[in-house]
Amino acid sequence: SIVAVDIYTLASTGNDYSIRFWNLKDGTCRKVISKAHSNFITNLGLIETDVLVSTSFDGFIKFWSVSNSKLLKEVKNQRGFIYCLSFDGQGKMFTAGEDQLIRIWH
Repeated sequence: SIVAVDIYTLASTGNDYSIRFWNLKDGTCRKVISKAHSNFITNLGLIETDVLVSTSFDGFIKFWSVSNSKLLKEVKNQRGFIYCLSFDGQGKMFTAGEDQLIRIWH
């Protein structure tokens, strides 16, 4: 998964369960959140200018500070894998997973 954090930075995931932040000007990796999850990261999203959300096959939704890469909050409310993550632009977040439910987060 990949998401634009700002006009100069992309966040991406890989098969090592980490999140990487890339400088778009020179293509370098600026920072890494190693082992952000314990299984494959399925989605990334930005809910505020400084909060990155990640979902994973480990069933967790994690909220990260973009500025310091610290974990702000984690929620395990989905049974099994989380496949999809979406936002409505008005403060609601949606997840869908292996349990065949769509959850709405306020």
